[in-house]
Amino acid sequence: MRRRLVQNKALLAIIIGLVGLMMLRPLQHFRFSRDIVPSPKNFTQNISINTGSTILKLQVEVADTDEKRMTGLMNRPFLDPNAGMLFIFNEEGDHFFWMKNTLISLDLLFIDSQKKVIFIAQKTTPLSETTIAPPAPVQYVLEVNAGYASKNGVTVGSQITF
Repeated sequence: MRRRLVQNKALLAIIIGLVGLMMLRPLQHFRFSRDIVPSPKNFTQNISINTGSTILKLQVEVADTDEKRMTGLMNRPFLDPNAGMLFIFNEEGDHFFWMKNTLISLDLLFIDSQKKVIFIAQKTTPLSETTIAPPAPVQYVLEVNAGYASKNGVTVGSQITF
């Protein structure tokens, strides 16, 4: 009888522990809550996209260092509708992306040194390690919410101003 009581207490402790872990799991993405809003380290700037028929305004974080470019929008549970991240490279080149550790689907606008959109990767797959590569060298990449490009008429040839 005493042995069964000890076994039941041990089993109960294990069950309580597992339930506790399951309750904490949904909160894991909040570990990165400091990244949800731009930090002072992430300089923001306003940019415009001229689609030919309208001019769109966005406020973007600027990723202009290796560290910021490597982190990008990883581990963020959302992105405001008129926000994004602008990756600025020192020179035009073959700059490839992936969605590893990126929790949300994005549109990636690949932009040449003349600030013209040359390729759009639409509705990327979150957490994918598949390489996303433009067909030609680029100097800038703009990440925005998935569907932004098609919803707002952004196409290859759209001009970016900042």
